[in-house]
Amino acid sequence: MSSWRSHGALALIVAMQVLGTGRPLSAQGAGGEYPDDRWAAIAERVPGFAGWWRDGDTAVVMLVDTTRRADAVKEIAPELQGRHIRMIRVQRADFDFKELRDWKHAVPLDTVYHMAMVDADEVRNRIVVGVTDSSYIGSARRHLLTLGIPARALVMTVDYVVAR
Repeated sequence: MSSWRSHGALALIVAMQVLGTGRPLSAQGAGGEYPDDRWAAIAERVPGFAGWWRDGDTAVVMLVDTTRRADAVKEIAPELQGRHIRMIRVQRADFDFKELRDWKHAVPLDTVYHMAMVDADEVRNRIVVGVTDSSYIGSARRHLLTLGIPARALVMTVDYVVAR
């Protein structure tokens, strides 16, 4: 695993443990399935499902069509078990998780545009792309737009990668 992936995975695991979820939302499932794939599959069964995240004791379910709340909650019920969730709040999303996952997979992590990190961010409901230096944000963003990723779906960040 490259260092940017291992650092990112470790940071997410630590963050989720600090938040008290007990198991990172991004942890690989028992069948080798990752939430990106699981959530994209849910988006196929529940059109507009865009993931969920935890805000204290509240599960925030992201939906393009907020009237699909009951269907979405039914689909994620197994993920909510044992997490001490007291409330479920629905928040409107612009993009479903299948779109986010597909755009994430289209992003080339490379040295040409100095892209070092990409995430389908369920909280922001955006694709977050990290470049190694702020001077590369413009060229990387222009390249991502040529891949068909909508401008409003992109969040560009500077992601300093520490090599080990």
